[in-house]
Amino acid sequence: MDDLDALRDRLVTSIVATLGPLLAPHVGERVYAVALLTDSDVSTVGLAAHGEGALVRLVAAQSAADRDDEGMRAHLRWWPDEWGDGDLGVVPEDGAEPLVRVSDALARAHDAALDAAPDAGQWRRVGRALLDDALGDARVRARLAEVAPGSHPVLFVTDTDGAMAPTVASIDALDRDHPDPDLVAAARAHLGA
Repeated sequence: MDDLDALRDRLVTSIVATLGPLLAPHVGERVYAVALLTDSDVSTVGLAAHGEGALVRLVAAQSAADRDDEGMRAHLRWWPDEWGDGDLGVVPEDGAEPLVRVSDALARAHDAALDAAPDAGQWRRVGRALLDDALGDARVRARLAEVAPGSHPVLFVTDTDGAMAPTVASIDALDRDHPDPDLVAAARAHLGA
């Protein structure tokens, strides 16, 4: 458990140090979503964010038919693989550890957990809880309020190559007191579909 507590602290520290540079292109823009991305094994982690201005530019780059397709617009709004604003290549503030190194540590924790008890389902539950807990940490929320004032992004952990039920559970856990329930419902509806 101490190893997971230390990993959680490293993850929170890296997220906090990455949010400023990651959101710098969105100054003055409403940031509506911040996500941790993982795989179905919960052995990798990345950070992504999206703002209203970036969404407008993304939609404008689509074909006329896709621009008018509400399903496509929702996909571009809520699917982090489409956003293009992720932590890769972002240099964290204050010389903090890049998230890619924390991702390496998560992979080692994954491997160690499976060596100790080869129940992959158990690790997935533990790993997802670790990621949800880190993203919902008060330090992350405070940093978001600092670098994206007035924004209240929907926070979630998503599995980019698996079932969406864990993503919906993450939204339910992290956004239970969100000030914009309609925004949360839109994320939930699209990612839970």
